[in-house]
Amino acid sequence: MTILTSAALLVSGIGVAASGVVEIVRPAGNQAGSGSATESASALATARDARGILASDLAAAEQGAFPAGEAPAAEMKTEFVDFTPRVLTPSGKAEASTDIPAASPARARGKAPAKLPSGNYIAKDWVHGGSEVNCVMEVVPDATDPTMVHIHNFYGLGETVDAVVDITTGALSILPQRIMQSSSYGDVFIFPISYVGDRVQFYPSQPVLGSVDQDGVMTLSQWGAIVGYGDNAGMMLAAIDASSYHPANATMTASKRSDGKDSQITYPLLVEQASRGR
Repeated sequence: MTILTSAALLVSGIGVAASGVVEIVRPAGNQAGSGSATESASALATARDARGILASDLAAAEQGAFPAGEAPAAEMKTEFVDFTPRVLTPSGKAEASTDIPAASPARARGKAPAKLPSGNYIAKDWVHGGSEVNCVMEVVPDATDPTMVHIHNFYGLGETVDAVVDITTGALSILPQRIMQSSSYGDVFIFPISYVGDRVQFYPSQPVLGSVDQDGVMTLSQWGAIVGYGDNAGMMLAAIDASSYHPANATMTASKRSDGKDSQITYPLLVEQASRGR
C-alpha cells in the first residue's frame, strides 16, 4: 500500500474568501494566443494573482454560483498554510518551435463520459531523467464556464492554472500560462515540449494535451517549466515526461499549536495498493 501526501499542506474547513462578496471577479488571464512563437511568448507577460483567483473560486462555491452538479463539496473551503513553494533551478535551454508537437501516448483520450475534476488532488509528476515528485493541488470548476477548471498550486509552485476539459470525450488541454514568478530568471510558463536527440523543443503557441477519466484522474503529456520571454527566454527549469493527478481519497488529521492555541489540520492523502493480489 502506498500513501502519498506533500509538504504543501491544506487546512480543511477554513474559508479564505472575504465575507459579503457578492460579485465574482477573476483577474485577467495570462494565456498565450495564436501567432508566431515570439508573439505568443511576449503575450505571456500579463500578471496573475493566484491567491486572488483561489479566493474568488471559493467565494463562488460559498454562494452556490457553480452550475448544477458542478459545485464542490462544502469541505473544499480551504487555505494553504505553512506554504513554501517548490524551488526550481535551471536545467538547460529549450528551443522555441512553431511546429505542432508529435502525438504522445499520454494524450490518449480518457474513458468517456469523464468526471469533471473537483476537490483536493495528489499530483504525480515524472521528471525527465529523474524520479516521481508529488504535491497537493486543489481543483475548482469555473463559476460560469462548465468546460474550465482552475488548478490551484500547480506543480507545488503556488500559481493557478486553467485547464479546459471536455467531459464528453475525456480530452483535457492547458494553454501556455505562467506557473512561477522568479526574480532571478523571469516569469516561468508551462509549455508542451519534446526531445529531439539531445535538444529540447518547446511550443509557445500549442497547449499541453492530456485526458481525464471517469474517476476524475487527469493525465498530461510531456511539458516543461520554461522562461517565456526576456533575456532568459527558453531557460528550462523542469522537464516532465508525464503527469498523473489523482483525487485525494483519504485524510490524516493532526494537531497544531500556534500562539498558545490548538487547531486541527487535515492533510489530503492518496492511498493506493502497490500491487494487486497482496
